[in-house]
Amino acid sequence: MSARAVDQTNRVLFGVLGLLLLAAGIFGLLVRGGAFTVDEPSALYDRVIDNLRDLRGLKIGLLLLGLLLILLGLRYARRQIGKPAAHLHELTLEQDKIGRTTIDADTVSRALTTDLEHLPAIQSASAKVVSAGPTPRVLVRVSVDEDADLPAVRSSMEGAYGRVCQVLGIPAVQTEVHVKPVPSRRSRVV
Repeated sequence: MSARAVDQTNRVLFGVLGLLLLAAGIFGLLVRGGAFTVDEPSALYDRVIDNLRDLRGLKIGLLLLGLLLILLGLRYARRQIGKPAAHLHELTLEQDKIGRTTIDADTVSRALTTDLEHLPAIQSASAKVVSAGPTPRVLVRVSVDEDADLPAVRSSMEGAYGRVCQVLGIPAVQTEVHVKPVPSRRSRVV
């Protein structure tokens, strides 16, 4: 399942949960304000238990509902955890009748990391090619000077991505960039 589908599922589930909590909060305020009269919780609980004892089929229904909720919860948890990504070993650059040309994915990752680390305002970088295909996906993490001009940094990073595209012979790479601002490493004279 894609990350987008998981995000949509999260929005729906947490939206419904939020609405339920909002309704419970409003109901609690109205009860506290005297708009509704509610029995003591123990008396209410005893009445509910007495009514449930009379309904034998309800026990089986509640058991089945509980099992269904457990299965849905396990499925949701499995989606959240996801499958571990398989390690990408090589990228196919070209494939034709004569043969195919491949390049080690780690080599591309190291070259991009080195290229990014030599850009101004970037203190450290790491890049990893995480998927192949017509538009490979690259995960990039950079630490930049906290006072850096982020649009300028992003623009300079585009040049590094362009060099990767040129080597791979593709029009573009899909990047996921995580930027961490850090204090500048300017040299000081004491």
